[in-house]
Amino acid sequence: EQRLAAMRIKREAVPRDVRVDIVVKRDRFVETALAALPSARRGKWREAWRFAFDGEPALDAGGVAREFWTLLAEQLFEPDRGLFRYASTDNLTYALSTLAPTLYGVDFAARLYRVAGRLVA
Repeated sequence: EQRLAAMRIKREAVPRDVRVDIVVKRDRFVETALAALPSARRGKWREAWRFAFDGEPALDAGGVAREFWTLLAEQLFEPDRGLFRYASTDNLTYALSTLAPTLYGVDFAARLYRVAGRLVA
């Protein structure tokens, strides 16, 4: 109970205008995540973020954020999505897929690759 109270105090100490609220839908996770994530401005990527799944009440004390980033990484790097493919030598190494610009369009594929790059950076 004390830990939960301390987390609430810590979370509320961050001013609202500095926080980035990310709300996503599970059934359209990648699309809503990309729409909610800040664009290329680096400063926004260094601010405090609070995550929520639409229609799911939760206190983001780290678990919701961890689930968000895990799901995003799993879905972006899934070879069936068409962004990446396994390298020809093994199933442990990824390579860029040449299908991505055709599947998503050049601009959207570039945005997907930027987000994937930030995930692993």
